[in-house]
Amino acid sequence: MIKVEDPEGDPARAVPPYAGDIEDRERSLAFMHFNTNKLGVSLDIESEQGRELLFELLADADVLIEDLPPADAERLGLDYASLEQRFPQLIVAAITPFGSTGPQRDYRAQDLNIYMYGGDGFTNPGALAYDTHPDREPVKLPYASGEAISGTSAALAIAAALFVQPLVGGQFLDLSKQEAHVSVMHRFQMRSYLTGGIYETRPTNKHAYGDCVPCKDGYIVVYAAQNHHWKMLVELMGEPEWALDPEFETQAGRAARGDEIQRGMEQWAKDLPGEEIYRAAQRLGAPIGRFLNLDEVSTSEHERARGFFVDGYHPIAGPAEYPIQLFRATEDSPSFRRAAPLLGEHNREVICGRLGRSARQLDVLRQSGVV
Repeated sequence: MIKVEDPEGDPARAVPPYAGDIEDRERSLAFMHFNTNKLGVSLDIESEQGRELLFELLADADVLIEDLPPADAERLGLDYASLEQRFPQLIVAAITPFGSTGPQRDYRAQDLNIYMYGGDGFTNPGALAYDTHPDREPVKLPYASGEAISGTSAALAIAAALFVQPLVGGQFLDLSKQEAHVSVMHRFQMRSYLTGGIYETRPTNKHAYGDCVPCKDGYIVVYAAQNHHWKMLVELMGEPEWALDPEFETQAGRAARGDEIQRGMEQWAKDLPGEEIYRAAQRLGAPIGRFLNLDEVSTSEHERARGFFVDGYHPIAGPAEYPIQLFRATEDSPSFRRAAPLLGEHNREVICGRLGRSARQLDVLRQSGVV
């Protein structure tokens, strides 16, 4: 995969935090994470020479992923209608804030805008903090959740398009970040509203009990909606008298008195370590988990056994561990092949090696600001 960015650098290079807490465009941890294993080329696609070099790259490409505002893509000849004529087999995935059609197609937005426009800010803090902050202002999840959801959604669409490419040729994949966010984060709530008129709010965006239970050294999450799950939970708690109430034998009965159940669980868990509860619950098959902090996730025996973290080296930031992709494949296991590219790091390899330009021609392109 080749990442093409402006000679001034992708704005993502300015996204903190930075490796070593040194503000530098080659040290953005976000950029390093999302661009691992890519070649990097700098091209000024506003220039005619820059666009021609890009078109030469597209001649041998299966997929173009772009995030230009639709009007800019049309002006530069990078819209699908223009590209299809030159590259009929090319799959073009346009990832934009609100899609390539509709009255808001040219609106600009950052991740925070997408997150709020997708509805999450209204329903959060939800389970974890509603009891203590029911009336607080809209909030967002840490970091760029909307961007991550959009990228994952686009990857799925591209995989499907590649599967049928031998039969149908190229396609245009028009992905709205806002719609991706709604689809992933609020599919159930949106369906409930459209089909049943059920309007999700902060008070309803939580289970009757168990979403967040304090324990001795942190918090656990309990999901015991089914009757057999409830029986396991009661056994785990040592069958306290309050939990043997006949009304709690049905899901409706438990939901009606969720606050009472929550208080009982908190009393039971307050002096017990979270890991002890979790292990005992697993032995019974009870659906209980722990809220882990980043240190606990990174040192997890399970993730270490699965090889989720791999060693990598960045020429500026130095050695570090990287989380790999979310799945394992028998034919092509994920690995760290190269660090995220420095700005223009692979210009010579790609422009000279793949496109056949001489070193002198590359120097002229560099001096003229094209690369």
